[in-house]
Amino acid sequence: MKIGEYEQMMSWLTRPETPTPIEPRENFSGGSSRLNETKLSEPYLFEYTTPSGEKRYQAKIGGSGFSNSIRRAFPYSKEGKQEALDTIKDFLSKPENKRQEGIQKSNNPPDPKKPWKYKTYNAGTNYFSSKEEAEAFKQKRLDDRTFKQTKLPTTDFDKIVDRIKKGETLDVIAKDYDLKDASRIRRLLLDNKTSYSELTPNTSYLKDLDLQKKFIDNYKKLSIKNLSSKLFPEDTPKLAQQKYDTLRDFLKKTGKLKVYKGFTDELKESFSDEPKDVQAKKIRKKRDNLIKEVSDLGLERKLREGKREWV
Repeated sequence: MKIGEYEQMMSWLTRPETPTPIEPRENFSGGSSRLNETKLSEPYLFEYTTPSGEKRYQAKIGGSGFSNSIRRAFPYSKEGKQEALDTIKDFLSKPENKRQEGIQKSNNPPDPKKPWKYKTYNAGTNYFSSKEEAEAFKQKRLDDRTFKQTKLPTTDFDKIVDRIKKGETLDVIAKDYDLKDASRIRRLLLDNKTSYSELTPNTSYLKDLDLQKKFIDNYKKLSIKNLSSKLFPEDTPKLAQQKYDTLRDFLKKTGKLKVYKGFTDELKESFSDEPKDVQAKKIRKKRDNLIKEVSDLGLERKLREGKREWV
């Protein structure tokens, strides 16, 4: 703790005993010292401790990139954190809060063929042959900044493409970036003149009518783990389950499958009051019968033997 903060805290603790005033909501951020201020993972969100020992969230935005600034405190609760995040989002969405970077026509440019200059507050001056080129460059900078503020840096494009080509779904990738949905990832792909469908030729299995039928006939019978591994025996368990999710969502979207919550028949069998060995025998027999409908047991045995030889 800094000396100034220590002295301030001691003067607060040794003050005459008076009733603690309730800080009005509109002045919640004013007049109180902030101890142990810590930056959180969310952009522009902090937490700190007041001299009286209470913890609070804080939305703090400012600096050379902004024409305005905010520094507001919120209760240290789930609702308070969400209110702080909403405040940050609202501030960033208003163009007047961002410092305007100027585009002008230069009378004496370094290159006469590029008279239009775009002067940034943190990256120098760039010159262009037309105002439209300068505007496009400026917009890309703003878009890139927005992606960084929403935890999806444009520099991760190649990494995301590799993950898609390996079979990972956009929803799975979005979760790794703490995004609500995959819309920003789709936007990133679009900005780079590609799309999820173009990067995933291996999704041809979605159009396999036999595979669709096997999925529909056995949905909620076998567990997700067992059905996905039997539908896609050559894939790793993780990739097989991602393909299961993709196929399920595709069938739901096309109206061929009604997706609902609830236990699978395989799991319900385990709720029986019968002895465990009897339950296990029944479950194994039923599972094997179902597996025969969706998979070739002989082929799977050969695949397992082949894997052991490679190990």
